[in-house]
Amino acid sequence: MVEKKVLVVEDDEMVRTVLLEGLSGEHEVEAVNDGFAAMVSIWKQKPDIVITDLNMFSLDGISLVKNILSNPANADMKFILISGCLTVDRIQEWKALVKEAVIFPKPFTITEIKSAVQRLLQSTPHGSLSEC
Repeated sequence: MVEKKVLVVEDDEMVRTVLLEGLSGEHEVEAVNDGFAAMVSIWKQKPDIVITDLNMFSLDGISLVKNILSNPANADMKFILISGCLTVDRIQEWKALVKEAVIFPKPFTITEIKSAVQRLLQSTPHGSLSEC
């Protein structure tokens, strides 16, 4: 079975480590600490799913996803947004931007993230957005 590629973009080292370790047994996982490092990673090796924090220094999750989706080659990429500070405005902005994604408020469990990754990998392109 071919491992799917997951990119974790999270500036909090503890959260990044939990996601990296929790997903590594089932997927090929790379973890970076900011949006700019994520763009370099995506350029080198396109992931199937990007798990990104919303609020990060330098390049936030929304700006990161806008940059990723500005390249038509990334149109089929799927996303999981995680944030400790979700507002109605940010959720609406996310929904307008991403056709296929899941939103998780912090704190979340690794079981919830694994389940969302599996759902997104099994879904057809341009499925529905869900909030958890």
